[in-house]
Amino acid sequence: MDNKLNEFLIETKKYNIFSYRLYKRNLINKKLNKIKLLNEYLKLKFPNNDEKIDIFIDFDGVILDTINYTKDELLRQHNIDLYSHNRDNIENDKIVSTFFKNIDWETLIKYTPEINSSIKFINLIKDSNIYNPVIYSAVNSEKEKKAKNIFIKEKLNNVEFKTTNKPPKKCTNDFSVLIDDDDYNLKYWSGYPIHFNSNPNTIFPGINDLGEIYYLFSKDKNGFIYPDHLYSDLKKEEAFEKRLKWVKKL
Repeated sequence: MDNKLNEFLIETKKYNIFSYRLYKRNLINKKLNKIKLLNEYLKLKFPNNDEKIDIFIDFDGVILDTINYTKDELLRQHNIDLYSHNRDNIENDKIVSTFFKNIDWETLIKYTPEINSSIKFINLIKDSNIYNPVIYSAVNSEKEKKAKNIFIKEKLNNVEFKTTNKPPKKCTNDFSVLIDDDDYNLKYWSGYPIHFNSNPNTIFPGINDLGEIYYLFSKDKNGFIYPDHLYSDLKKEEAFEKRLKWVKKL
């Protein structure tokens, strides 16, 4: 096995697959190729890995761009800005919930574009031997749940689908990761919260594509590596408590 691993490292040296900095500078297709190579490396390095890191992945705003496709209509109908909406405002939250309950989800999912090749990344994550991806989505109706379930079965390789109709999302264990574009869910996540896509106002560390988790949550001979450096560049006071929680887990 060591010989195979050494051969692999020699053959892939020019691709710099271990450099997070270079990875982030690549276009999506090159990023996907690097993740494929990392999958091969991890299988050679840890061929008998029984324990995996649970990666919970939001649907709306992470896999499909459904939020951008609906926010303007919500603003027009109800004068509610989805990005600044306060979920503690019970009256407004009921309006938002009803709005999404009445959407034709089959049509919305059919015509909404994918974000940053998330489907391909999730299938690669599923094929890895150290990550366990789970799609975790808030739903407002059985029709929404059914439409998303059909999409996931068609597009993703036997990936588990988990839903909640009462956010925030619940954490299964303190070492699981949530990738979400909604800070409300991230705020109450007792594991590792990661914001997806650019948002200058978030207090959480962020990624722009799902392949980045390979560089943030990895494994060595002593076990899994959970980084404490993700909050090191944040200056907002609200992040301090979260960062302490991360550091304590190391």
